[in-house]
Amino acid sequence: MQLSRDFYSRPCETVSRELLGKTLVRIIDNGVRISGKIVEIEAYLGVVDAACHAYQGKITRWNESMYKIPGTVYVYQRFKKIHCFNISTDQEGNPSALLIRALEPIEGIEYLKANRMKDRTNDIRTHLICAGPGKLCKAMNIDLSMDGVDIINNERIFVEEGTHVDDEDIVCDPRVRIGWLL
Repeated sequence: MQLSRDFYSRPCETVSRELLGKTLVRIIDNGVRISGKIVEIEAYLGVVDAACHAYQGKITRWNESMYKIPGTVYVYQRFKKIHCFNISTDQEGNPSALLIRALEPIEGIEYLKANRMKDRTNDIRTHLICAGPGKLCKAMNIDLSMDGVDIINNERIFVEEGTHVDDEDIVCDPRVRIGWLL
């Protein structure tokens, strides 16, 4: 069952904990379903978060998806080739979002691997296929064309129920390398 708008319409920190263990599903062009369990997330808490693209209320054509209704996909590009996949949370106008950092592949592993192998010559171990935001996007075939897509009731990309992760199994750490921003 796909997650509802209400699931995302809560504080970013709450959604981040409950999104762990859920399944990100992508239906690729040939109708094949590829998916992975969400195992790592990074929360961006909007205008008060110095690491957030919307820090201090900055709105640009690149980050406007963060300001849309909860459940809006926000994809941005780093270094002109690496894509990062986020989902907006909280409420429209409050630019909180969750960066999906890693997945544990579940379905369509051969497609996930093939997408990652396009510029590689050596094989990739299954647990590393989606280990990192750029790798995840490449494997799941997520690019800038998905920016602004509503993930609710979407047929190409959505999140559905998965496994529950207990609070004691969740590790929360501060971000690294952002001290210069503060």
